[in-house]
Amino acid sequence: RDATGAIAEAFGEPVRIVRQENAGVAAARNLGIAEARGELIAFCDADDVWLPRHLDELVATYDRNGGGIATSNCYWLFPSGIHPSRTRYKGGFPKPGRQRLAILQQNFVSTMSLFPKRLADELGGFAQGLEVAEDWDFWLRAIYAGARISLQPRPLALYRWGSESLSAAPARMDDDHAGHAERDL
Repeated sequence: RDATGAIAEAFGEPVRIVRQENAGVAAARNLGIAEARGELIAFCDADDVWLPRHLDELVATYDRNGGGIATSNCYWLFPSGIHPSRTRYKGGFPKPGRQRLAILQQNFVSTMSLFPKRLADELGGFAQGLEVAEDWDFWLRAIYAGARISLQPRPLALYRWGSESLSAAPARMDDDHAGHAERDL
């Protein structure tokens, strides 16, 4: 509904625009992964912002830790703005041996993460039956399949949090995830 597509098209090659009817976040992520030509995948949702070194630092973290999933710290972007002390991770990031338990307790992996395309292929992509929390479901399946998460600790992105974002409705995310789990039984 905005000019994002036109702006991206103006770059020309190697930027490619892929369009589809709105089928939800999971379907959009899956199509993006399917159309991707590279080995690594990173998402920037329409309401979030990457700062200039974000992707470089994620790749460096990924390489330094031997692959897996590199997730990023970020500033919370509220309707009233940002404050330098309001970051997603302030310490206490789960060590690899605790990540299986930690992901069951809370989604500690940012959507602004980097992972190999082959991981999405192995896991069957994002669960299109989920309207929200599709990322949590994906990270949970990834961790239980053996992927380990490493943190790029410098906040080099802005994660929008407000009444319009899907993540601002935690009860809806829990309900949708519980309903998905019941359908799978």
